[in-house]
Amino acid sequence: MHDTTHLDFLIYDKISHQTVLVVETDGYTYHHEGTKQKERDDIKDHILASYNIPILRLSTRESGERERIVAKLSKVYA
Repeated sequence: MHDTTHLDFLIYDKISHQTVLVVETDGYTYHHEGTKQKERDDIKDHILASYNIPILRLSTRESGERERIVAKLSKVYA
């Protein structure tokens, strides 16, 4: 893992202090297999999955982010 690796957004429950959702914003390079960024993101996904932390990846080339975040949070809290 690269020493500057971070999460774009981490949403947590203020009462339980548990992580609810991670939101990552992916640029153009995310979609290219074999790139360093794709490898780092795959490792990050694996680590989050091992802790059962849901992740929502949003592309910088799409729209409707608000609706996707609300839908994912609704699913998490269902």
